[in-house]
Amino acid sequence: MIYRRKNMVTEHRLSSLNTGESCIIHSIEHCGSLRRRLMELGFVPGAKAGCLHRSSGMTAFSISGTVIALRRCDSEMIKVSPLRLDSIQKHTSITRGKPF
Repeated sequence: MIYRRKNMVTEHRLSSLNTGESCIIHSIEHCGSLRRRLMELGFVPGAKAGCLHRSSGMTAFSISGTVIALRRCDSEMIKVSPLRLDSIQKHTSITRGKPF
């Protein structure tokens, strides 16, 4: 992660996701055939991805309805922005099943 105080820009990588977290793909820094293959698998800007399982060298991600395992060095080359619950979703999950 990179934090810049001046204009408050935060950069996240797919490799920084923990199990259960989700994100939106922004860009892929790979070039050539690996970049093309990742895009064919669904790692395109705007796609939602989720981290399912982490192990020593590989991480399983859910994207476009499929499960794909990537090496850490490959997932570090994918820029993302973490998804955060908005206040409506938080309120809905807290009050679900309870009368107002």
